[in-house]
Amino acid sequence: MKASFSSRERAVFLELAKNARASDRDLAAKLKTSQPTVTRIRSKLSEDKFIDRFLILPHLANLGLDFFVITTVKTINPSSSKKVAQWANESPHVVFAAEGEGMRMHSLVMESVHASFAEYQNFMRDFKEKFAGQVSYLTPFFIDTKHI
Repeated sequence: MKASFSSRERAVFLELAKNARASDRDLAAKLKTSQPTVTRIRSKLSEDKFIDRFLILPHLANLGLDFFVITTVKTINPSSSKKVAQWANESPHVVFAAEGEGMRMHSLVMESVHASFAEYQNFMRDFKEKFAGQVSYLTPFFIDTKHI
């Protein structure tokens, strides 16, 4: 389904994307429209499946998770990619994992959080042992959560 928003619906959608906790009254004041209009648009966006769910965005450093890693993985075949994705989605460190296609023919991306670099090293050691011979290449991107 292709999105066909009015300018007002688009404005409400974008404001909700920035802050899903904003009240309809606050959104209405910010967008210079009525609260019932915002309520109607919010309901329509949910009913029409433009909004799937609302998620929390935790401040990771406050939770003692100082290390955020985005890792792209290239597996040797689609079957291996499915196994890695299943393992990643069951890992307590992984907050997101999905198969896809990327640069260098990477077949999977995963986002993980760790208390320290040492904890990440243990995570990757387990990963490499479990998938030895099934992964041909991986690229991690490290982020210090104190800066996000």
